[in-house]
Amino acid sequence: MKYDWGAEHRETFEFQVRGDQVNGSASFLRLPRSIEEGRLDGGRLSFATRSDEVLGDAPPREVIHRYRGEVEGNAIRFTLASTGGYSRHPPLEFVARRGGE
Repeated sequence: MKYDWGAEHRETFEFQVRGDQVNGSASFLRLPRSIEEGRLDGGRLSFATRSDEVLGDAPPREVIHRYRGEVEGNAIRFTLASTGGYSRHPPLEFVARRGGE
């Protein structure tokens, strides 16, 4: 995954699906984050995670990461929108593949 500020990290997603509910974790900057509000509606997947953004000596600010994805075979085509924190980030598009394919 290549972030808008230039960093590149291999991110990991682990999903447990029960009906239309999705639980599990999604890493952000290689740290696993708990999935919140996870839903699977047909081939559409959506969920959120949270992290903290730090800027110098200022207190951390919470960032909410909202993922929207379309399941396509063994891959999911995602759009990631992050809000909150100290910085603004454009939505990112990426493809997650099963088993690191």
